[in-house]
Amino acid sequence: MRINTYSIIKPAKQLISGVYKYSGAKTLHIRVDEKYVGDSIFCPVLLFHSVGVCGFAANMFDQLVDMLTSEFRLLTIEAVYHGIKNGTLPESPLVITFDDGYSDNYEIAMPILDKHNVPATIFVATDYIDGEFCGLPMMNKSQIREISERGIEIGAHTASHPNLKRLDKNLKKEELATSKEKLEIITRRAIESLAYPKGYYNEEVKEIAQEVGFGIAVTTIHDYHINPNRLLECPRMCVNSYDSLQNILGKLKGDENWIKIVDKVLSRY
Repeated sequence: MRINTYSIIKPAKQLISGVYKYSGAKTLHIRVDEKYVGDSIFCPVLLFHSVGVCGFAANMFDQLVDMLTSEFRLLTIEAVYHGIKNGTLPESPLVITFDDGYSDNYEIAMPILDKHNVPATIFVATDYIDGEFCGLPMMNKSQIREISERGIEIGAHTASHPNLKRLDKNLKKEELATSKEKLEIITRRAIESLAYPKGYYNEEVKEIAQEVGFGIAVTTIHDYHINPNRLLECPRMCVNSYDSLQNILGKLKGDENWIKIVDKVLSRY
């Protein structure tokens, strides 16, 4: 018998989040976090992949963007980078990001973003442009160029979407540099932001990313604060296809900070 993992993961996460929220652990952890945040900036970065039938529901994405615009100033990752560097970052920043570069980002997500007049950042794995990735169609070059011209930032997501930690130094550099160059040719713009595939990176990856010209990079580490001194490892909050609007807003309020605690514990081993 095949088990639907989503049917297990969703209620389990909700149960743990509820215990975390109502036991008092959430309040304690937030206090501890605030004590050690230091110069970090509260700037949630949401991580999506696909929108529509195979991903996060389009009508829910529309509602979510509408709700977010009433509470946050939506920016691109590039705008956050320059805002931090220049000291011009507005209050209550938030970023919507998409990984991989699926065609539904252009066909479904972009019209919704246009409707609410907000930007976003799409990280594209360049080897799959005008092809398929994980069984889903990807954007083509003309769509990428158009979406870039309409205020959506295009960022790099490597060429072949590998685990960068497992590659030797030369292959790491090739993956990062070639994807950046290809996207710059397509968009006719400088590409300054990077998303590490599946969040896999290490110190060497960061060094090479900086060497080839990236100013900011995002991970899959669960947190809401960006450290201005660690712009090549900015955290993000993953939004799953099974998340409700209530779940997402709860995450933004810290109801899933237990994930951050687990991440920190596991990183020691």
